[in-house]
Amino acid sequence: LKEVKSGKKIVLKKIVDIGVWEGNEQKMFFKINDVKTDKFGNIYILDSGNHRIQKFDHIGKYISSMGHEGQGPGEFLNPISMIIDNKDNIYVLDKSLQRITKFDKEGNYSNSIQINTQNSHDFIVDNYDNLIVLDRKSTRLNSSHTDISRMPSSA
Repeated sequence: LKEVKSGKKIVLKKIVDIGVWEGNEQKMFFKINDVKTDKFGNIYILDSGNHRIQKFDHIGKYISSMGHEGQGPGEFLNPISMIIDNKDNIYVLDKSLQRITKFDKEGNYSNSIQINTQNSHDFIVDNYDNLIVLDRKSTRLNSSHTDISRMPSSA
């Protein structure tokens, strides 16, 4: 319960509970860095400690996993943030590998693009599939103007 300046109260209601201390590894997390939802209400949890994204439906039922530890396609060393575009593609920024990895809406690896800064933490993909990355050290935006939806999968 939180009081707002207008005098009205906001009541928070628990909708779903995801995560366990023991048992089902699909619901165990080590270090959650980001949580997003898609237009269908599916929940995506970026667990950098386990080097993966876990996908759950709107009531918390496990659907799938994306990624694991490594340096190859679809793998992560230090995933720190993710976004979901308007086509439900999932993009993950890996600080250690200095790249953004794309998965399709089914969770299959699509491709990745190298970024040349360790200072990037925030990024977006606009409605024209341009990748825009914030470089925090220089306080500037870097736009790749690369249509990453059409990048060859070997990129």
